[in-house]
Amino acid sequence: MRGRLHQVAFVLTLLYGIFLVIYAPRFWPKVAMVIYTLGVAGMFGSSTLLHRGKWSLKAHKRIRRLDHSMIFMAIAGTYTGLGSLVLPPISRTVMLCLVWGGAFIGIGLRLGWMNAPRWAVITPYVAVGWVALGALPGLYHALGVTGFTLMAFGGLIYTLGAVVYAKKKPDPWPKVFGFHEVFHACTVVAATLFAIDVGAIVLPLVSTHHF
Repeated sequence: MRGRLHQVAFVLTLLYGIFLVIYAPRFWPKVAMVIYTLGVAGMFGSSTLLHRGKWSLKAHKRIRRLDHSMIFMAIAGTYTGLGSLVLPPISRTVMLCLVWGGAFIGIGLRLGWMNAPRWAVITPYVAVGWVALGALPGLYHALGVTGFTLMAFGGLIYTLGAVVYAKKKPDPWPKVFGFHEVFHACTVVAATLFAIDVGAIVLPLVSTHHF
């Protein structure tokens, strides 16, 4: 079972991403959709490689590094697809600098400490994931209640998944659907909420307003 959820999510993300790029009304929104799609698809794709493939020890270590790095790319890509299109220029620039800077710092930390305890693994992800706290008023104003709620619940479910990964609980059916699968399920649900937000809220706003 491990890796299958992300395998399906990888394919669906790519297909949905193609739709988003086509649907995006102008050049820069299309670029944002490409970055968003590559980030999220990269996360699911690298996880699929890690969990579904049979690798030598050396190859497994390399793919594990890729897998852990792509989580940061998914976070930064999601911020790019969501916030970069609806926030005012100054807020947008600050947010993107923080999230992409945090993502690259996080990648450096992970690559330098691959055997870190689980709490140290999840902390940088959660920190970068919630870097937009300062932009929440602007995001609420731009996205409205529905869009903001989708974003908030997506962030909370991503965070819940990180806690499950760190604590290894709940672990309902260890041989079939254990804590790691619960963690993967949380990432899929959270990514789906953000995907709905981007496709149903953000792009229609961009089509009718010039942010």
